[in-house]
Amino acid sequence: MNTAGEAFFSWTAKRVMLPRTLVSVAPGGGNPAGKGRSGITLDVTVPLGQLTGRLLAYRDTDWDTEIVVLMVGQVLGADDVPVRVVDEDTILLEGERSIPPAEILVAATTIRDGWGTRHLARRDVDHQLCTGGPVRDAIALSGAVSVDS
Repeated sequence: MNTAGEAFFSWTAKRVMLPRTLVSVAPGGGNPAGKGRSGITLDVTVPLGQLTGRLLAYRDTDWDTEIVVLMVGQVLGADDVPVRVVDEDTILLEGERSIPPAEILVAATTIRDGWGTRHLARRDVDHQLCTGGPVRDAIALSGAVSVDS
């Protein structure tokens, strides 16, 4: 088998190709017509020591949850970007300590699903990256070509 040019993946890592998301719908602030729509609620650039980051909050009305994602370094157009779940209170500190040139940090926010209300865990992120959900939608907004789950 010829694997030249391919990245190495261990038994515990999996490459997930992301869909191309060019347009996002943001709910209108105070506008009843925009109420109840999924989309970006926050998108800002933040300094993280030597790196820069993009802090993004994505609201999903179907799941009634908001996902907070910090994209550290040059994520746009990157392949095999590692995804890590961190405590939502320390997401900026973890982003500043980031070692890879590009990384996506997902905040362990409160999510609601068929099993009730709980904090987002690593297995939830892995599951949604493969099957779809608000986490995959938010990460797809990063512009990365693929991520490691």
